[in-house]
Amino acid sequence: MSVRRVGWFIVALIVAIAGIAPAVAAEDDAARAAFARGDYEAARSAWQPAARAGDAGALFGLGLLYANGLGVARDPLAAQHWYTMSAERGQAAAQYNLAVMRETGDGVPRDRSQAAFWYGEAARRNLPAAANNLALMTLAGDGVQREPAMAVALLKRANADDRRRLIDALPEAGAITTANLRARPTLEGKRLGRVLTSTPLRVFAQQQDWAQVWRVDNDTVGWVARRLLRGLPEPGGSRVALATLAQGPIMTPAATSPQLRADADAPPRLTTTRQAAPPHTTRLLRNSGWLATIGGDTTGSLQAAMRGTPMRVKVQGLNVREWPSKRAPIETQLRRNDIVRVLETRGDWQRIELPGQPGESWVAGFLLDDNLTPQVVKPKPAADTPSRAPASAPVGQGGG
Repeated sequence: MSVRRVGWFIVALIVAIAGIAPAVAAEDDAARAAFARGDYEAARSAWQPAARAGDAGALFGLGLLYANGLGVARDPLAAQHWYTMSAERGQAAAQYNLAVMRETGDGVPRDRSQAAFWYGEAARRNLPAAANNLALMTLAGDGVQREPAMAVALLKRANADDRRRLIDALPEAGAITTANLRARPTLEGKRLGRVLTSTPLRVFAQQQDWAQVWRVDNDTVGWVARRLLRGLPEPGGSRVALATLAQGPIMTPAATSPQLRADADAPPRLTTTRQAAPPHTTRLLRNSGWLATIGGDTTGSLQAAMRGTPMRVKVQGLNVREWPSKRAPIETQLRRNDIVRVLETRGDWQRIELPGQPGESWVAGFLLDDNLTPQVVKPKPAADTPSRAPASAPVGQGGG
């Protein structure tokens, strides 16, 4: 083909594509108008050609019809097909509805990790309902690794009413006196700040002598010594049913596909139905006991929604330092099978993200493993000769 013919071919292709866009937009407008007046057959007829052209909004519209049996026989598998095609093209509403189907098992195989993935994609496009549901899954360790600090960060993208509803549902606690808020339930944990008697706190979990709390005035999550708190739930007390706070599927074909921006001024306001999940999907936040959920399908499933690459600590104690050097101060220490996210590699060192801990954090890279399956270390056989028992560690007298 000559250069001249190639040039004319490209011009013709551009003209053809330019002509398709207005036609698709007109068909989508007509379909949404038909949907609004309840003429679902007309909506489907208008959406079908636009869907064949790959329009994300039209693909979502067809999914909406089949998911709810509007003008067609209800067909969850067909709805999943159309939602998936739309979701892969960046349609936030389709990503969200697909996540709801996967979370509840609505006519399709239930897969909470897939649900978390699509909630994460929709949350990245600033869809408040997706951020809310993903925050609840992350808080309860439901299909994903339990990370209360990440859940609190996700709530910043949720509606203010959803955030307030969760705050009201959680047990309230207060400090008896000024206490340290630490990154880990130990006196050696990095100090994240201090809590006063007037600091508003909500309780996430308790572990032995420590309580994991949410400082709601500045969204910091950390640990405080239980003896320094008042109002903690009794061991074995009632639990908070988070499923009652979740939002149901989007029920309108609103044309929206927000950009991947964290600073969107006006997150989309789509019509959803608030509903309790079926009994088998109920998420419970235990107010006593430790809720770490690691293993199976719970690790790494939020990678698309969060920064960095997840990796597992493969040694018993891994020092976290302020800069990439053995001479750098130690911030804290990670335990075997802890999951961290690697943000940067610099020589033999890797910068990691620690939930709730601002600033630089570095670890020796060769002590991390990309295999996220927890490793069990068999205990060494007892020695033939008796050894002297180690002295008991002194109990700290300070405030956590």
